[in-house]
Amino acid sequence: MAPRSWSPELTELQHLLRREVLNLRELMQQMRPVDLIPEQLLDYIADTVDRFRRDTGIEASFVSDMQDVDLSPHICRELVRIVQEGLVNIRKHSQANAPPL
Repeated sequence: MAPRSWSPELTELQHLLRREVLNLRELMQQMRPVDLIPEQLLDYIADTVDRFRRDTGIEASFVSDMQDVDLSPHICRELVRIVQEGLVNIRKHSQANAPPL
């Protein structure tokens, strides 16, 4: 097989590998216990969304006018899990595409 005919196959393999790496990162993130206090919630969510943007190439940002979070640590953990799951669903089901490598 000539090197020119490998290009589409290598490109597809590269995309497949990228998807699997993202799946593994998401699984590891979901398994990691989230231990944060309410004062850390907004920064944690902002960091999570920023990491999603960097890892996937899909434009995303977190904006909040809140200064203080008055929620229990349990509710904060649940909100983090909801954001994480939402980002996973965006990547898997939105048909948004990252820019070419």
